[in-house]
Amino acid sequence: MNQRKTLAHALPKGLTLLELMVGLAVVSILFGIAIPSFQRLLDSYRVEVAVHALQHSLALARMEAVRAHRFMTVGAKPSGWSEGWALFLDLNGNAALDGPEVPLHELTPPVGLSITGNGSMRTYVGFCAAGWPCQTNGAFQAGTIRICNQRGEGMALVMNASGRVRQERLAQCAPP
Repeated sequence: MNQRKTLAHALPKGLTLLELMVGLAVVSILFGIAIPSFQRLLDSYRVEVAVHALQHSLALARMEAVRAHRFMTVGAKPSGWSEGWALFLDLNGNAALDGPEVPLHELTPPVGLSITGNGSMRTYVGFCAAGWPCQTNGAFQAGTIRICNQRGEGMALVMNASGRVRQERLAQCAPP
């Protein structure tokens, strides 16, 4: 019995410096592998957040146009879609937030994204009183808004002439 007590006291309690250094080396290697993957995940998440926010704004504008029976606009900020957008009742029909017009809904996308529209959707998307996408001159409006991150990954919101908006993953996207 005495012999067991002496052996128990003789066993080391704790870590040696060498064991601690090896453990820290393993942990730092694991972090080195995990952090870039986590950064890629965050970048793709930012794109998805912006896509869903813009798609929500377009749906809200269409719904409000029908409800109020007035022309509604989702307009890019003066510096472009990448800086944000506003949904407003376009009283003078010029697709610009000016005069007595007050934004009903404003959003700013996550930083580090490039958001660009093509054709008539370069600076705004308008909805006529019936809910159809239309330009300020009354012509139908259709096009694509591309949302890209700095890694060249991105998605597009494609709107057809009836106002249906679909998401599309882009194989190649120009970084901002």
